[in-house]
Parts: sequence; C-alpha cells; structure tokens
Amino acid sequence: YNKIILPNATYMIDNNPIDIPSGVTLDLGGSTIKMCPITGNGALMMRMTDCTDTHLCNGTIEGDYFAHDYANSTSNSEWVSGVEMGGSCRYCSIRDLTIKNITGYGLQNSISSTSHNGNTFYGAIKVADLEQGDIDRETGQNISCSYRLRSGISNISAYQGNSEFISMSIHLNYQGNEFNSWNYFMYFYDSGNNFIKAVSAYQYRQVKIPQNAYYVRIVILGERLKSNWNLHYQFFRVPTHCEFRNVTIDNARCVGMAQGQMKDFLVQDCIITNSGQSSATCSYDAEDGWDGMQDAFFENFRIYGFLTCAGHNFVINNMHSDAIYMWERTRWAVIKNSTFDTGCVIRGGGEANIVQHGVTRFYNNTVLAPDY
Repeated sequence: YNKIILPNATYMIDNNPIDIPSGVTLDLGGSTIKMCPITGNGALMMRMTDCTDTHLCNGTIEGDYFAHDYANSTSNSEWVSGVEMGGSCRYCSIRDLTIKNITGYGLQNSISSTSHNGNTFYGAIKVADLEQGDIDRETGQNISCSYRLRSGISNISAYQGNSEFISMSIHLNYQGNEFNSWNYFMYFYDSGNNFIKAVSAYQYRQVKIPQNAYYVRIVILGERLKSNWNLHYQFFRVPTHCEFRNVTIDNARCVGMAQGQMKDFLVQDCIITNSGQSSATCSYDAEDGWDGMQDAFFENFRIYGFLTCAGHNFVINNMHSDAIYMWERTRWAVIKNSTFDTGCVIRGGGEANIVQHGVTRFYNNTVLAPDY
C-alpha cells in the first residue's frame, strides 16, 4: 500500500513517535493525533526519517502543552516536539496540517544522530597538511603559486560504497569560512596515484566522487590557514527536495518551526501564531544547521519573528512578520515583497576571524512602524 487514510477520530498516543515509512502517504482524514501528558525533557509525536516520497497531511497534531509536567521535567522541556522530517528524506512533504499546543518545537527538520538505515554521522577525514602552491588541473602535478594553498594526499577509499558525494569544510562546530574565498578545487587520484580529474567546488557543497577515486587533494583559493578542515559526507543525509506546505502552527511553546540542515527546501503558505514563548523566543528558527542549510525558499509565510543564524541562499518572498533577524553568517539571502510590522532587518553576531562573504538583497519590502 502507498496510502493510508485514518477514520476521522481523536487518537491518543504516548511519547513514542509514530514513524511513517518510505513511499507512504499518511492522510489523517481530518483526525487529531493527541499526546497524552508526559513527564520529561524529550519526546516526539510523529516523524519520517530517511524516507523517499513520504507525505503527512490533512489533520491536527496536538501536544501536551496544558497538561505537561513542567515541574518534574529538566531543561525547560524544550524538546517535547510535534513533527519531524529527518535524515536523508527525499521528495517528502508535510502539508495541509494544523500543529498546536506543543510543549517544545512544533515542526522541525534536520540530520538525525541515528537512523534505521545506519549511522548519519561518519568520522571525518582530515585534509592533509596545507602548503603554499597550486596543482595543475590537467596533470594533477604540483605547480608554484604564491596566493593559493594546496594539500597533501588524503585517502578517501573508506567512502567507496558509502556515499556518491564528498565535501570539504570545517567539521561541525560553528563552521564558517576562514579563507579569502569559498571556492576551491578538488583533485581525484586512483589507488596507484594516477590522476583522474579536477573538479571546481564550493565549501559545504557536494562533489560527486569519480569512479575508482582513492585519493583526494585540495587547492584553496585563499591564504588564511586553519587546522581543522575535513573531508566528509555526513552533510548529505539531510532532507533534500522536500516541503512544508499549508501548515498552521499555533501555541508552540519554544519555537513554531525549527529547521536545521536541509537542501532545496520549500516552505509555502504556512502560518505560525502564538509561538516562541521560551528558549529561542521566535516563531521561526533556522539555527543548528549552520552552513548545512542551503537553498531554502519561503513563499507566503505569516509568522511572528523570523530568525536565521546561518545558511546559504535563503529566498523569502511575500512574508509578513513583526521583524526579521538575520546573523551576518546567513549568506546570499534575498528578501522581497514582504511586510514587517515593527522593525527592519538586524544583521550581526558573526564569529571573530571568519571571513564574511555573501551579499544580501532587498526588494520591494515595507516596514509599517520602524523603530530601529
């Protein structure tokens, strides 16, 4: 079966999440899924993890906001959440849904620390020592250069069979860029050190691994040196080509919608009200994904408080919010045709010694009552 329709009713669940499998549309049929009161810091009502073509729609998800045992729950009960889309979901959606009375986060997406398909995180491979110089793109041999840095040889044979893709960047932490450019070249060699090809690449973005590639070298277009650059592929087990559409979130105590790592993600025709009463204190929060939040598109969004701490290429069109808060590490943002009630964009809070790049563009926006 590829579709399940629930009889219209109210279904009470405990703090064990309902997992929606890959390839299935779960149509709630107008039903309400309601969480029984719990004691504890963490819980999740429904989730899809590492799914392809999975959809949740047409109903209400209701948390234990009014009956939760706050007094005996640690850490502000922050992670008692509603719905999650996690891991390497592809072509999935959460749509035509009401999420309300959630103790923690209403709707969220990100990587997952564990998955029924195996580990999400894999040990990063350190980029071999950097030195001044370049590599010939036709031969793969060293050449002189006074304004670029090249690496030694890193063995990536462990990636064969685990991932088609690889990337180069700072490993986790707050990430960012400490070179003069985001661009770099990746050089692939076979097990006999024979040159295969060179690829133009971009930090945190995926590069397809050529067949029979065994070793990698890097040329960075910049002169700043940092020691914790790594090769990895865990960033690609994130929701990609997915959407939240026509979702109304009301009374989510910590954050209405919390998005972490994602790629090519659409949020359309969504409304968030009365959310963000504690913790992040905003309706929308794109935070913990850092530079792994890429190509996010927001259309017809109605919220109170839009916050991004990082991310690449956020495009916002026709949003209505009290204000928008974007750290300078949100790069290449586009904000257009939007209305802000009480404030303009605030940008700041970047990390020291990180090169800032990325132009933010504003088109045809209205601030009704600017006070800063």
